[in-house]
Amino acid sequence: MKPSKCAKTTVTKLFIGRRKRPKSHPARTVSLPLYPMRLHQTVTNCRSVPPNVQFEIDDVENDWAHHKPFDYIHCRFMASSIRDWPRLFRQILENLTPNGYAEFYDFDFFFRSDDNSLLPTHEMYINCAETTSAAEKIGQTACPGPHLANWAREAGFVNVTERKMKVPIGPWAKDPKLKEIGAWNQVQAMEGMEGWSMALLTRVNGWSEQKVREHLVRLKKDYLDTKIHAYMTAYVVYGQRPEKN
Repeated sequence: MKPSKCAKTTVTKLFIGRRKRPKSHPARTVSLPLYPMRLHQTVTNCRSVPPNVQFEIDDVENDWAHHKPFDYIHCRFMASSIRDWPRLFRQILENLTPNGYAEFYDFDFFFRSDDNSLLPTHEMYINCAETTSAAEKIGQTACPGPHLANWAREAGFVNVTERKMKVPIGPWAKDPKLKEIGAWNQVQAMEGMEGWSMALLTRVNGWSEQKVREHLVRLKKDYLDTKIHAYMTAYVVYGQRPEKN
């Protein structure tokens, strides 16, 4: 098998599978995090980095300066991080080999419910409305998921494919797999809500810190309420660079 070169642009954690993978799939992987990663401290039971994985600190919105194109680029969970999404898609396309693939994974973070159990008066709904509007005010796209496929096509990708998945918030789903996903989603939301709320609500929407903290207390109660059948939508989009531009 011919070795290939892959890139990963993300602010999330990189999870590495079995150590045998570099031998059976000899790709060189370059990850572009926003901060130095010490994998043995980040990933449970990971004592060392596979020899074909390389970490580089970079800003994906700057001009890319890689010496060789990539066979595969993965861009994940960049909501509210990118000011010019169409330019990012063009740069990704330009840095792929002919017929190379790019995959994008992001969300529509505006929560919904199919049974009307989520109401506009719920703190969960209010938090979504306030934080997404605040992000838009400063030029950040808080819900890029629904736009990924169009951005890919406009940039020049071919064979663009889109998948949509409902991601429950909390363990309310009947399906065992979705119930587990919802439980973990609830955990990460409970831990992260102050981080995504405080700066946007105080610096952009003019809330006081005390008002935000009172809102977060009520918000946590909504997240723990299994009668609220809320979910967000995940979008997975992938496409190819044409063999000839």
